[in-house]
Amino acid sequence: MEQAIARQVPNSRLEWIYFENAPDKCRRNIERRARERLCDDLDALEKFQRLYLIPDGVTPIPVEGYTPAAVNRAGEHRPCVS
Repeated sequence: MEQAIARQVPNSRLEWIYFENAPDKCRRNIERRARERLCDDLDALEKFQRLYLIPDGVTPIPVEGYTPAAVNRAGEHRPCVS
């Protein structure tokens, strides 16, 4: 990918930024957002958390956690249905 970008944008500088792999914190953040596609976001987290790899020597940025449960705009909990 870096080579393709370098071909298209010569003299560019690409910097990779990684966040810690903290699924519990991410889950709380997803629930806090309470978007229309909340369940899709939670499914994506479940799927990709195992695939997310941080290269050796990289210090990841911490994920900021959040504790309240998910609520929709009316203040009601929105459970995901499988």
